Amino acid sequence: MELVVGEGAGRIRTSGASGPNIFELTIATSGARIDASSLQCVDAEVAVCLVRGEVGGEVLGEVLVRRSGAWSRAQVPYVASGAYLALHDVDHDAVADVVAVQRGCQAGVDCARWFAQVFSLAGGGGELGCTPVVRAAESLPGWPTVTPDPSDLRHCGA
Repeated sequence: MELVVGEGAGRIRTSGASGPNIFELTIATSGARIDASSLQCVDAEVAVCLVRGEVGGEVLGEVLVRRSGAWSRAQVPYVASGAYLALHDVDHDAVADVVAVQRGCQAGVDCARWFAQVFSLAGGGGELGCTPVVRAAESLPGWPTVTPDPSDLRHCGA
């Protein structure tokens, strides 16, 4: 897995059983700032790589998943209004999940409402849930590496 970035563009170059592939990063074309620290990968039977970049006070991310040696693009894009987007196996199914910290307020407003939103990349994917709202991002479980417990996740928006 190699991240290739340039002015307003970005690509991921992969290799594996299916041969070499190049994926154009849609978040780069959306204006996200991508650099050498933008790539996070978790190698496992189902490998997952997240590319993230900041734009307009949010973090945009897109994910590539390797199953049976072939890489494919997962849901695009992931958005974190709370400036944190990372991979962590929240539900302990041996496949990394996407953890996005969200602000419970509109942009530009002093906010005392923060929560983590978790998305599964296993099976059909989808939202696993959200943590309870806290008054500071630092109060999220595991901060600064947000690691919610699956028992703490609730339906988002509830």
